[in-house]
Amino acid sequence: MGQVGLSTMPGKAGHSDKKGEALLNYVRENVIGSEVAFDGPFGSRPVTYCDYTASGRPLQFIEDYITDYVYPTYGNTHTTTSIVSLQTTKFRNSARDIIKKCVNASEDDVVIFVGSGTTGAVHKLLNVLGLQTDLFDETNTVVFVGPYEHHSNILPWKENGLKVERIREDKDGLFDVDYLTKLLKEYKAKQYTMIGAFSASSNVTGILTDTVAVAEILHEYGALSFWDYAAGAPYLKIDMNPTSTGYKDAVFCSPHKFIGGVGTPGLLIAKKWLFTNSVPHNCGGGTVSYVTRETHTYLNDIEEREEGGTPAIVESIRCGMVFQLKNAIGADFIERKEAELCQMAYRVWSRNPNILLLGNKSVPRVPILSFLVLNPESGKFLHHNFVSMLLNDLYGIQTRGGCACAGPYAQDLLEMDEEMAQRFAVFFAERGKNGEITEPQEIMKPGFARLNLPYFFEDYTVKFVLEAVNQVARHGWKLLPLYHLDVKTGTCKHRLHTYSMQSLFDIEYKMTGMEVKSDGITRNMCVTKEELKDVLKKAEKVFAKASKLCRVINCTYDQEIKILPEERHFVWFLQPRDAQMMLFGPRREVHIKTAASRALGLPFYPKRYSGGHESEKEDKRRVESLGNISADSGVEFNDVPEDYIYDVPRRFVRDDPQVGELIQPSSAIWSQNPPFSRTQPRDHRIYTKKNPLYVGEDAYAVMHSPHHHRLSKGAHYSSHGDLPRAGRLATYDSLGNNAYGSTMQLYSDPRWRREVNGKELRNLDKKGGKYQRKGKRDSGGMVLQDPPYRAYTAQWLDVNQIYYST
Repeated sequence: MGQVGLSTMPGKAGHSDKKGEALLNYVRENVIGSEVAFDGPFGSRPVTYCDYTASGRPLQFIEDYITDYVYPTYGNTHTTTSIVSLQTTKFRNSARDIIKKCVNASEDDVVIFVGSGTTGAVHKLLNVLGLQTDLFDETNTVVFVGPYEHHSNILPWKENGLKVERIREDKDGLFDVDYLTKLLKEYKAKQYTMIGAFSASSNVTGILTDTVAVAEILHEYGALSFWDYAAGAPYLKIDMNPTSTGYKDAVFCSPHKFIGGVGTPGLLIAKKWLFTNSVPHNCGGGTVSYVTRETHTYLNDIEEREEGGTPAIVESIRCGMVFQLKNAIGADFIERKEAELCQMAYRVWSRNPNILLLGNKSVPRVPILSFLVLNPESGKFLHHNFVSMLLNDLYGIQTRGGCACAGPYAQDLLEMDEEMAQRFAVFFAERGKNGEITEPQEIMKPGFARLNLPYFFEDYTVKFVLEAVNQVARHGWKLLPLYHLDVKTGTCKHRLHTYSMQSLFDIEYKMTGMEVKSDGITRNMCVTKEELKDVLKKAEKVFAKASKLCRVINCTYDQEIKILPEERHFVWFLQPRDAQMMLFGPRREVHIKTAASRALGLPFYPKRYSGGHESEKEDKRRVESLGNISADSGVEFNDVPEDYIYDVPRRFVRDDPQVGELIQPSSAIWSQNPPFSRTQPRDHRIYTKKNPLYVGEDAYAVMHSPHHHRLSKGAHYSSHGDLPRAGRLATYDSLGNNAYGSTMQLYSDPRWRREVNGKELRNLDKKGGKYQRKGKRDSGGMVLQDPPYRAYTAQWLDVNQIYYST
């Protein structure tokens, strides 16, 4: 096995840690873009980049070296008769040698530069194997993929007709080694060719797989061991040959995710014996030794013959340099720093029950942090694209929203079974002839916000990022009316702000040379600890004046989600018009007494792990503030001013009315499920005279209609002879057939009561005093005069399940 030079040996304490810390400072000072600020909707904000899991950022000293030493003597590596070509070839060969040393490659391993990250590496190897039909028959080959896989390590195998078996998580959210062993035994007995293609680290949660232990099991049963290091390579030690049986047959890597790795090609590091194909995958220039009019002969050198065409020369050199830098800092040192960052995030976010961090916190991870933000006032999530956009606009923090190209794992983390996933799929494609959806509605796609904390961040930068997420989780919903959620594309943008961005069309070539139009980017800015503290203070001030900012916004004409009535409960996120109603309406806070999160009425919810996902103390705190809305819990409305009047534009026909809101039903009442039974979805029914709507034992309702004229606790009587039923509100055919233009007021404070014959309605205020609102009688009913009466408490009123539709 190869050895790592002693001068860059990672993992040593003392001197190595001092060198590592010094190099971290050097890296921080040289990140290109760290001095940039932009003009956003809330003013100028410095950029804090937390999306290294997607792509790294360039380093000035690496770019300086390339500018000073590589570019001046740049030439084509296929030329062998000039000083510039020889020097460039020397640079590129040394980059390949550095990478081999950093991954402990042996003489049996090759390093091949490929075009597009890990995706290119997977396709390269798959196509090489596909040419060897004597060894890899697609009808007799099975590929085992892990629970954490990126789409790049699933789809290529599937689309090439290979049988794919997915290894599930175990109870702790780790790779289920026992299940893999079971499948290996089964397929070995069937004499299948077996391939294990697994992620070393999840790009969603950062959870690690024991690559050596899994590789040893694979080899025990004669399977190949392929590893996706796309998310893990910048932070983990890659060892191609750690033990005699724990070796890796192939590794896929995306060096563009390294700090300094912008523009680098993908890497395929693999055992030579896999390349027995007589014809290279990318045959062409640089792959042949001799070509005649009738015949041709390919090169024997695998690394040359599998890199057809002029390669990404400078990019490959940069790739070697970023591996060299990582090795100089020390992989073990980096791993220790990453573990510290994970614990820092856990400590801060565990105190905020609105932040739902995905994955088990008690297992080895790198600080790739994916989370959802729960809005307890509505019982819904904040859309991940809104969360990411608000972090950008208000704090300058760059994150990502979505499923991170790891759909199956995302569904595991959100506890979405295949049936639920398929039900969501209809929102992203055209329906059949009788369906109502005519175009994709990407806004409905489940997802999460993701950020990562790179090991070279200053502590104060880490604290700034964590506190920013804290603030968004507490107060972010207040600014939601300022943002437009595009139903078709799923994108989120501020309604009143347009970013000033540059285009290549801003370049003009004049007689004096190139001229570039100015943009909205501020450069050469020094971002200090005090500067970041000031950003947090500015954000607090914005939240404090959210009502003033949102008062001028009209969400009335926002694009509607095209959805069937029985699917309304699939709208899992708070919408801008609902946030506006909450902002200017009675504040509702849900107090929860059990841990059954499904009762929040959401179609998915982050998975909880039995292996210590949360400590008992953390779990108790979360349950007390979030848990389950149950029959004996309360919905409280606090600090409602007596003179409160709605004064913002709003619709009366709404998808999810708030308790205490004046509602004007149009044609039908629909409900997802009856209250108290939300674990499994029930059939979706229209509630009519024969199928009354359940509103709870202690709920009150006042309805104006020619055919509804009596009110009683938990019951509603009608002139059509319905028997009173405790907790049920009798309705009529669609509510609209006999009650056009009627209004309904829901409330359930026992202090409210109706006098005989509806002549007056009294209320005892908190101090025991009285005041009256006069009502006037109609043909069998009662009309409440403005301002509308407001709810104070509700023993149970399932506002997330009552729908009014046209």
